[in-house]
Amino acid sequence: MVKVKFVNKSGERVTLYQGGGILRILEPGNRWNRDPSEGTLRTTVVMDENMKFPPPRPGPRWIKETEWVWEECPEGSMYAPFRTITFLDGNEVKLKRRPRWKAPEMKWPCVLFLFKSRKLKIHKLHLDRDVSSFPATFYNGIPVRISVHPLSKYAPFKKWIFDEAPAQKDKNPFGGGMEKTFETTEHGENKRPAAELEKIEQLRKEDEERRKAGRI
Repeated sequence: MVKVKFVNKSGERVTLYQGGGILRILEPGNRWNRDPSEGTLRTTVVMDENMKFPPPRPGPRWIKETEWVWEECPEGSMYAPFRTITFLDGNEVKLKRRPRWKAPEMKWPCVLFLFKSRKLKIHKLHLDRDVSSFPATFYNGIPVRISVHPLSKYAPFKKWIFDEAPAQKDKNPFGGGMEKTFETTEHGENKRPAAELEKIEQLRKEDEERRKAGRI
């Protein structure tokens, strides 16, 4: 078990997930704790001459950030490689890595996936030939390691990026000029060593031979 600190400096509520469920909800930072326009005076209905008016309440307080510390984060969690995870405005996530962190062993080949988005919090998809029948879930800005099938398109790479790129601008049918949209793109980075690539190629050849034999 390791300790991970989560900090929310954004003006949005942040939901933390773990194992397919909700781990914690971080209230927004970068906000007033109440509406400043409400002032400090309290109002009440005076029913008796002996009743006292309530004292003024404290002035509004600016909450720069909210935080929560997960004292017993499992070492297999996607959060475990980091000492601090900070959520900022603009859907940005800042990571402070744990020194001398050693990732747990996983079935080969293992790929580090990273989803980066300006708006979306979650990206789900079925990895081709994935060991699981359930869709893989990626959270914006937080890398996650997944064991993939040796014959999948992800296998030759150590890292796979899901990113957003400006899509072709479409005409707005209701006027107002052009509308800017974004689409999710993906690409692999950091190819595996030659020996591992040869192993993958051999597995692909064996798979193709089995397929051909099955069609005869």
